[in-house]
Amino acid sequence: MSPARSPTLGLFCLSSFFLTSPAHAQAPAEEARAWTSPVTHATAAPDAADHDAEDGVADADREARALQLKERADELFRTREYVRALELYERAHRIFPDARLLYNAGRSLQALGRYGDALQTFLEFQREAPEELRAQLHGFDALLEDLRGRVCEVRVGVNEPGATITLGSEVLGESPLSAPRFVNAGEVRLRVSKDGYFPVEKNVVLRGGGTASLDVVLESQARHGKLIVLSKVPGTTISVGDLVLGQAPTEVVLPPGTHRVLARKREHDDASTQVVLEAGQERTITLNPAAPALYERWWFWAGVGVVAAGTVVTILALQPSSPSYTDGDFTPSAIS
Repeated sequence: MSPARSPTLGLFCLSSFFLTSPAHAQAPAEEARAWTSPVTHATAAPDAADHDAEDGVADADREARALQLKERADELFRTREYVRALELYERAHRIFPDARLLYNAGRSLQALGRYGDALQTFLEFQREAPEELRAQLHGFDALLEDLRGRVCEVRVGVNEPGATITLGSEVLGESPLSAPRFVNAGEVRLRVSKDGYFPVEKNVVLRGGGTASLDVVLESQARHGKLIVLSKVPGTTISVGDLVLGQAPTEVVLPPGTHRVLARKREHDDASTQVVLEAGQERTITLNPAAPALYERWWFWAGVGVVAAGTVVTILALQPSSPSYTDGDFTPSAIS
């Protein structure tokens, strides 16, 4: 079969592999048995049928069972039902591991937009596949390069072990993570949580083709309290003591005690208050800097001054001139 060129990724298609763009891919030919292996961090739960992979079952039987699952997955892939196809490819790999299964799983992940997982799976395939198998994959290096530009290699460090690390909707695992992970580039929400500690959440921007190191400090609820500060005035900057937190809404974990909170915005009157926090407590407050009244604004009085000056000039200009008087003596008249 002659190779067909993919219109999007510029990859060649062999009958035994999904080498075209996922939206135009053709399932591998039955006789080629181009399977897929599961992603190492797959979320699909093992099915009861996976028990075929238990010890004592002949390799031929396990291989036949895996092939049946692969054929069903191929049909799902053709109809673009990538989630179900991926689940079956992963089940097939659990039953009868084969490096070729990793490739098809990677293509399914790519079609789903899970570029980080797809790259991780392709790299695993690259390590496990025999050289003669890799030689058949024309354009594989270009595929890896394209995916690297879509993901960021992320390392997350946490001061406490056993904390659950989540990026967006994906759970990366518990701290400490054994290795960096590939994550889709863009803005994503990082959340780190552990029982007995205040969770940490923040937005992070991940650059495609780059790396990111994210360090998180969890504070014990037995020794700290948590303060959340809101504001109805956009652009309000919040400070607690000498610590500038940034724009509201924001939050901070503090030791128990009394803390002065300041909300500030340019051309507004500061708003401040004192908050008493107890260990394990979470408090939410709202501070709104006030816009000064019209008569308190400097430009109001400057404008009034200009208008007043103009009024005085006008009044003086419109007054009639006074009669002139001469100095000196005068001779009174006599009345006869």
